[in-house]
Amino acid sequence: MLRNALLALALICTSAVPAFADDELLRALGDAKPADYAFATSDDEEQATASLTYRGLRERVTMSGTKLILKVARVTDKKSGVARIYRTEILRVKDAVTLRISDVDTGEVILDRLAPPPVHGGGGDFDECFRNFECNLRGPLQCEADRTCEPQVVAVTCCDDQGNCISVHFIVRPQAVRCALRDLVPNLDNGVLVQN
Repeated sequence: MLRNALLALALICTSAVPAFADDELLRALGDAKPADYAFATSDDEEQATASLTYRGLRERVTMSGTKLILKVARVTDKKSGVARIYRTEILRVKDAVTLRISDVDTGEVILDRLAPPPVHGGGGDFDECFRNFECNLRGPLQCEADRTCEPQVVAVTCCDDQGNCISVHFIVRPQAVRCALRDLVPNLDNGVLVQN
């Protein structure tokens, strides 16, 4: 009996499917690999949320395809009992990058934010470019995100001394408590999307 329980636990821990993820969330991922996502829940007085968030957001992400699902979340309103599933994804068409949040069941697009043309982040090296973004660009974008309660998308071109350049896309999410979309956009504070 104990051996069977340990075997079952080992299978759960080594499974390609995130522990406790349900069929609704897994279906919302579409063709994305479930093992690339972390399951989490949150609960407050008004709503309960279960979500799968892309694990790669803790690092630099190179988008090789046209779509990257960042997060799928089921948000249940505690008063009405109504649950809705949302998908947050990055879509790329040529050099244009869009942050989209949509209702999985209805297909309704809740947010469709196209990244503006890249701004030059400074020369020297990539780290200097990222520091320049943090010091000079993030503050105004954070203010706008908190004012509008919408994530702000910005593209920054970073070049090194040898002339190698990359276009880096940052997403600055609202941090104001009043912003309802906060649970739908994963924390990207340390994430960087790199377009190749």
